[in-house]
Amino acid sequence: MSQLVIFKNESGKLEGFGEKGRRAWLKFLKVVEGMAPGETLGFTYKLPRSPEHHRFFFLKLAGLFQRQEGFSDQGRLLDWLKVGAGHVDLVPGRDGVADALGVNDSRFRPHPYIKDEIGGMVKLRFSKGPQV
Repeated sequence: MSQLVIFKNESGKLEGFGEKGRRAWLKFLKVVEGMAPGETLGFTYKLPRSPEHHRFFFLKLAGLFQRQEGFSDQGRLLDWLKVGAGHVDLVPGRDGVADALGVNDSRFRPHPYIKDEIGGMVKLRFSKGPQV
């Protein structure tokens, strides 16, 4: 899959970033302009995270952390919220205990390990699986 970074130049036109990006952008435009009526073209794009939303979320998380007593640090609260929001899949473990595995979605970065009290990594486990 090709990767392309574009920007708006001083005259307000879009162009590829760098020499390689410029060539890729021109190639992309050539494909788009050469399309026949009814022909389709698919592509994906990624927008950067919003710093304002990121700060607002962690401000709300800090407020929630101050109003609860169940978690000793904010990172553990965040891990618990990710599990509750469905950003992990519960799968049967080898010993019958459910494992929480991170969802393969680039928007979220949960993983099956969390930090313990001394900074090590511990596999995220649950004492019983989801009730069906």
